[in-house]
Amino acid sequence: MANASTIICTTANIGETAIIMLKSSNKKYKHTINYIFGNLSGMIDENISSNSIINWAIPRNFYFQIPSSKTGTGTLTCITYDGSTEIGRYTTTFRVTTNEEECRPILNVNMIDINENTIALSGSNSMLIQYKSHVQITISAEARYGSGIVKRNVNNETVQGNIIYIYNVEKDRFTIEVIDSRGYTNSTTVSLPMLLYTCLTMSAEIKRTEPTTGEVDITFSGNYYNGSYQSGTRNTLQISWYYREKGTQTWTFGGTLSAMTEDNTYKNPGESISLGNIFDSEKSYEFKIIASDKLSRITSFHIVPQGKPIFDWGDDFFKVNKNLHIGKEIFNKKGMKIPEIQHGRVNITPSAPNTPTGIAVTFPVEFSDKPDVTVSPITGAPGTQVTGTSVSNISSTSFMLYITRINTTDTAVCWQAMK
Repeated sequence: MANASTIICTTANIGETAIIMLKSSNKKYKHTINYIFGNLSGMIDENISSNSIINWAIPRNFYFQIPSSKTGTGTLTCITYDGSTEIGRYTTTFRVTTNEEECRPILNVNMIDINENTIALSGSNSMLIQYKSHVQITISAEARYGSGIVKRNVNNETVQGNIIYIYNVEKDRFTIEVIDSRGYTNSTTVSLPMLLYTCLTMSAEIKRTEPTTGEVDITFSGNYYNGSYQSGTRNTLQISWYYREKGTQTWTFGGTLSAMTEDNTYKNPGESISLGNIFDSEKSYEFKIIASDKLSRITSFHIVPQGKPIFDWGDDFFKVNKNLHIGKEIFNKKGMKIPEIQHGRVNITPSAPNTPTGIAVTFPVEFSDKPDVTVSPITGAPGTQVTGTSVSNISSTSFMLYITRINTTDTAVCWQAMK
């Protein structure tokens, strides 16, 4: 019985040319080659002579048969004829690949500011103000050749939908990436000009000028943006204060406070500002301080307690109402010594693996005497990578801190000293 001829096929990208090599079992035979790929089938060529090479252009509609894969496998059948008589069939597989450049998703991204307050100060929704702008990122992604968009990332974080909102942005640029069902990706980075805004902060202290007086003063300081916005509008700082007797409901407006500015900081002029001599020393008061600029408003609350003398005395008693300082030691009103405690954190880079490396640490405030010092490394590998920490040469002003680890990785070490 006659044998059917055989074929083999090279791998090729869809849309490009595969080579089919036919080896005939008899020179007089003719051949027809058919394919099946997914739901598609058809004839590649017919009436083919023996020992032929056929250039087969892989149809582009093959893409739609593999929407979730970068490769696909089909079958080829070579039918061998002797004249008009079919004498046999030979079936083999073929493999096609997708072309990344053709299949990569199409990506377009638009970003704008949508915060009306920052837009008014910058003069455009195409400019940002750090920490205050709210951006809208519109992702327009088109999958190709039957695939679908399965994932969207913004700065390596997966997001849902095509419109993304990011509030109080800290950065001026975002990287958007889309991934299709075949695993092909496309990415782009969008950015807008950003004004570096300084967030408004305040630290304030309100107290009586003397323990039993009715006069109260305030000291304050903080940060704020001391400059102009993109539109030319100058930022301004306003500070106002309110008070009420503790236990009452209604706030009374006390006035506004002036501030001295330097770079992006501010503070009260002079040593302090008097809020008046109207606060009965036998009553407690609550104070509300409001600081605001063009984009921020912060409020702090403070309590000034009833005035109390530092000490009371009589013919047969002497009572201390506050902490008593004797030299460098501090005693509470019950006569108990208050411990001196200081703490901090330093970084040490070992000079070599398995070699103790030391650093001198100076106390922010001198102790009354030599304190006890404990140290602890910040590490997730105690005993395995960090093999030891220790202290030596402790004095009232400083000590030596040592660390040993198996490598030279910079390591943070916390310390606490108590006397």
